[in-house]
Amino acid sequence: MRLFACSLLVLFVSSTLGAMQEDEVGITVRVDPGKVECYFHTVQNPASGSMEVNWMVLKGGSGLDITFTLRSPSAAPLSEEVAKQHGRFNVDFSVHPLGDYVMCFDNKMSMTSEKIVSLHMYVMDKSGNYMSELNALNTDSSAHLEARLDFFEGTTMSIKSKLTRIESLQSEMRRIEFIDRGMAESTFESMNFWGIVNTIAMLTAAGVQVFLIRSILSDESTVGRVLRRAKLST
Repeated sequence: MRLFACSLLVLFVSSTLGAMQEDEVGITVRVDPGKVECYFHTVQNPASGSMEVNWMVLKGGSGLDITFTLRSPSAAPLSEEVAKQHGRFNVDFSVHPLGDYVMCFDNKMSMTSEKIVSLHMYVMDKSGNYMSELNALNTDSSAHLEARLDFFEGTTMSIKSKLTRIESLQSEMRRIEFIDRGMAESTFESMNFWGIVNTIAMLTAAGVQVFLIRSILSDESTVGRVLRRAKLST
């Protein structure tokens, strides 16, 4: 079962997913307030052993919570995170079939703020290593050359796996930094706004007090005569 989002952004992202490598996908999506956006990722390589799905809300106004659901190609629910800021789920292909996996972000709980979400998917082989095009390498050369190619393939896959993990950690750190910077900027703007409001209120109160005192002390002031008359009548 394939779900397609209706916005132009979703169509753009869907086409991007189809063009990117199957084993590594990282996108940033926008979910409008009161909307549900769904994306799919196709896994067809029979050598695939598992898929890791990571997501995190980067920006969302006053709240960073969103609901995330992951469904298998048979539309069976695999994960549902309600009102969470981030999440991680691992799909085991020895239990679940290969095909189109659907990921949906539900922002119906917010009617005013859109959510910016970072979504990353990594497909790993049955040994837990990140998939590589070198898996398709097939050589009929001599035993010595085959051994050297196997060594080169294993070394390359190990390096690629470590570099991919480093890239994943760096991306997560950048997402956390983006969230912290957004919160700091929001707090700074809020403090400036309320500081200006409080300053205006204090200056207004001070001006009113000075005006009343001068009116009371002045014999020619109409306000002063009214205030003194009210005081004498009491």
